[in-house]
Amino acid sequence: IYLVIHRFHALTVGNYRIPVKLPFLPNGVGSLLDVTRARYEWDMAERTATAQPQARNGHLDWQPFTRERFEELVGSNQTVLVDFTADWCLTCKVNEKGALADPAVAQAFEAAGIKVMVGDWTRPDPAIARFLEQRGRAGIPLYLFYGADGRVTELPQILTVDALTALSTPVKAADATLQPDA
Repeated sequence: IYLVIHRFHALTVGNYRIPVKLPFLPNGVGSLLDVTRARYEWDMAERTATAQPQARNGHLDWQPFTRERFEELVGSNQTVLVDFTADWCLTCKVNEKGALADPAVAQAFEAAGIKVMVGDWTRPDPAIARFLEQRGRAGIPLYLFYGADGRVTELPQILTVDALTALSTPVKAADATLQPDA
């Protein structure tokens, strides 16, 4: 049933719905699919309903990535961490529940005035795709740190608390190798 539900979601993503007839399903499964699709659409509506800054994981004050806001922050010599992620990205979810959710990271970023932005690529976004392409990337996760001095550091795909907190110290941020812990 999981595969059927998963495939059904794949067919109903977007602003259009592809009619699907599944005559081989027993009675009641069609209703389950309708409930599951309704829950999925509710989740997507909730996720896209607000374009205001939001706290992700209850720690960092994440701002949605827009090219305009990003250029405004970088242009005013702010330090910025940009996280390109998606709900279907397992590595992204591990980082969100691990290093990015650690209170030490939130405290270090707040003390250093580091702004954090999230580019949600759960549903492909042409603006994010262009930004990734300009960086020579075709996919996610991608973590970019923009220092106040204009230096750009691409962080590894697996983040650690030590690597992130090191970004809050200018000397360490410039010299950090940002290697995952062994």
